[in-house]
Amino acid sequence: MADFACSFVSSNDEFLAKTKAQEIFAIAIDGLNPFAAETIDGNVQNLAELEKVFERLMEALTTPSLFGDQKVVWLRQVNFLTDSQTGKSERAKEIVEAIQEAIPSLVNTTFIISAAPVDRRTRAFKWFSTHTDFSFLEAQKDPQALKDAINDVLKKAHKGITSKALDNLLQKTDNNARLALSETEKLITFLGDDPTIDETLVHALVADVSEDFFEFVEAFFSKNWKWTLEALNRYFFNNKEGRPLLTSLQNRLRILIQIRALLDAGEWRLDSRGVDPRSFQASKAKYEPFFDSHEKSSFNLWTQNPWYLGNIAKSAQRFTLVELLSLQTAALALFESLLDSSMSQRDAFERFCQHANIG
Repeated sequence: MADFACSFVSSNDEFLAKTKAQEIFAIAIDGLNPFAAETIDGNVQNLAELEKVFERLMEALTTPSLFGDQKVVWLRQVNFLTDSQTGKSERAKEIVEAIQEAIPSLVNTTFIISAAPVDRRTRAFKWFSTHTDFSFLEAQKDPQALKDAINDVLKKAHKGITSKALDNLLQKTDNNARLALSETEKLITFLGDDPTIDETLVHALVADVSEDFFEFVEAFFSKNWKWTLEALNRYFFNNKEGRPLLTSLQNRLRILIQIRALLDAGEWRLDSRGVDPRSFQASKAKYEPFFDSHEKSSFNLWTQNPWYLGNIAKSAQRFTLVELLSLQTAALALFESLLDSSMSQRDAFERFCQHANIG
């Protein structure tokens, strides 16, 4: 940051970009008045939202700090530097150019941008790569880079990990950066005063990841018993651990509960394409301000992609709100069953599906 007015952190993995930018942000605000820092959400779905972000950003960059000489501005989760309809528009290109023009003239302002995904072929991206403190973090391509990231997290927590435990962690998480780093934080919390994560702890606490759970979740919420049972058998043919399956199921369930509530209240209307855009934008403006965190999470409907929401909203129509809430309670009982070695995890899932009246 000493040589540039702006740090630009990008990746093909949103989690990696956010994590690195958070580290830079924490260093930048250290010792400053908390009110001297401002974060602006750069995740937009259309040009209208982009215009609002741009207006707020330029105000933040050009307004002197009221709490001392230095201020920090973080434009986070930028998604308009990619090959999307919004990102390809001429107006979006004009906005990006205006941001770039403002950077060299910044005074007493630390400016941080985190963006993912990004289109590395564009002139805008190439400009950031040469005119800012630039970094691009590759996801799931370089195991050594992921090991370095995990060790950085451990070093800050004054913890260590054995080489075998580290290899086992990457294997269990399939070199998925988001998952591996999240599991690292969990392991650190479990360690307590112990200094080192060993292979036994990783084996006990980290579940094996598998792509098969996506099929099971789709089958379950389709209410197709035959498909659900087949997907369940396929998953447990390749996996012994059911916790990733339950996590995926609960994530979808949380979103569907929110969708069902909006549908029942008449706030959302569905058409052949998914959620009617007008009803989506109206409800977003009404309810999004009540959420404290805008990090992507199944707890906050508005952090999800609108196309994805429209796609899964159809499955919400197959359940009443009471049924979805009952499934949430049943999922807790399922978790307790997974901890009970007297029943196979596969059988515990089948019993859960039977109680849910799937099919």
